[in-house]
Amino acid sequence: MEHDPLGTVIAYYASCLEQHPKALAAVERLLGMSHEQARAASVGFSDRSLGNQLPSRRIVAGVRIRTQLEELGLYKRNGRETLRGCLTIPIRDHAGRDRKSTRLNSSHEWI
Repeated sequence: MEHDPLGTVIAYYASCLEQHPKALAAVERLLGMSHEQARAASVGFSDRSLGNQLPSRRIVAGVRIRTQLEELGLYKRNGRETLRGCLTIPIRDHAGRDRKSTRLNSSHEWI
């Protein structure tokens, strides 16, 4: 996580999408993508479980990772995920490196 926090979070959210049928249906409805296309594009879903995957904020590594995620705009100071309840779509550069993750939800309604 510490070496590539953005890539790790994108991969984690992509794995979360597989577990949420409503989010998978939203991918098809909102993005017009099949499940396979979404998987290939690393589309994901932020289901508020990221914090459970991080080291405790009481240890140095946990503080460091949370600070990195805050700087990337993926985590808030209060410990909540910025993209919670949203589909996540990675934005990559010409070389395929992850640059940021944006969100999509239906009229700001939680999926």
